[in-house]
Amino acid sequence: MHFTSYLITFLFISSLCWCGWVFIRRVTSENRIQVLLPSGMILGINCYIFLINLVAHLIKGPANFYISLIILLTGAFFIKKYTKTDPIYFPEKKSFALWGSTLTWFIFLLTITASGPAISADSFTHYALGSVFARGDYPIHLPWQPDYLANYHIGFAELLGATRAITHAHYHFLFALFEFIILFCLSLILTWFLKVKRMPLLMYFVPSAFGLISVGSIWLAWPINLELPNFNG
Repeated sequence: MHFTSYLITFLFISSLCWCGWVFIRRVTSENRIQVLLPSGMILGINCYIFLINLVAHLIKGPANFYISLIILLTGAFFIKKYTKTDPIYFPEKKSFALWGSTLTWFIFLLTITASGPAISADSFTHYALGSVFARGDYPIHLPWQPDYLANYHIGFAELLGATRAITHAHYHFLFALFEFIILFCLSLILTWFLKVKRMPLLMYFVPSAFGLISVGSIWLAWPINLELPNFNG
């Protein structure tokens, strides 16, 4: 991958997250940064998946992905311009332990997502479905059985296909990156939702472990080497 691919990927995902941030600030009275930030990131990505499915009924292929992004950004811009929100609440200094655990899990989850899921059997299924979607096949047909539609868990595959078409980044890298974003956001939200004033250190492991299990990775891999998501395809 070239530097431009990384830069475009960063700008693209940042755009989705910014839109989600704008939306989540307007649809909820929540004002805690530790809840708004991960919630907005997930909401922005989900809104984009919804739009590329909606627009695909009229326009298919790469043009759809750019048009959907423009619609999303335009909507977020006007919503932000013509609506007001309450001030954001930032945690007090006594929350340092929680922020420290957040940084620890940031590194830990980044290592986990770099150590295998992007080259698993499930991931290659997403790559195949994402590729046919990027070429304009909608509704998506199974590449290995074209007479049948793929109608099970295709949102992530569509996101991968659209992102690859825009950024030209490798599927392995994108899969690991999105998986990391999802797990990190989920673990962050669950950590801050725990209503315990003084938690034992081991309690900080619970949200991430729950996130790994609930997202489908029924294992908790302890990283052997510190690695970054797979940059090669």
